[in-house]
Amino acid sequence: MTHPAPRPTGAARFDLTPFERWEAVTLDDVHVGFLHRVLEDGVLTTRMGFAPTPAQRAARGGLPERYLAQTQVGFTPDGDGWAWTTHEDSAGAQRVRIDRERAGIDAAVLPSYAEYLLLARVAAEGPLAVDRLEEASPLQGGLR
Repeated sequence: MTHPAPRPTGAARFDLTPFERWEAVTLDDVHVGFLHRVLEDGVLTTRMGFAPTPAQRAARGGLPERYLAQTQVGFTPDGDGWAWTTHEDSAGAQRVRIDRERAGIDAAVLPSYAEYLLLARVAAEGPLAVDRLEEASPLQGGLR
């Protein structure tokens, strides 16, 4: 169960103002990939790609030669919750779609890729606790 920080009456949990942001992924101070976030029409799409160098893979067993992933989170029109999430990646060759209500997931549980939208609230209001859904591993016990 979550214990969200109080918010002003009538304020939505998530600010659904459209945006697009690019971030660099680095490993040992070397640029190895990207993180791209787009929020549009109430859907947050996050794409990630990285390719560690051969030396980085040798130093850290288990790193893939290349990794690509995409996650989407569809929010309710009022911005107070989420309705569905999808995840697919190249590592597990998996595709996951979770409809929150159908899966019986509490509205307070948040898909991990949507946590980014809480940063402004945390900065303004202070820390908050959120139960996290790991979209990439729902069969291994997705709640964290």
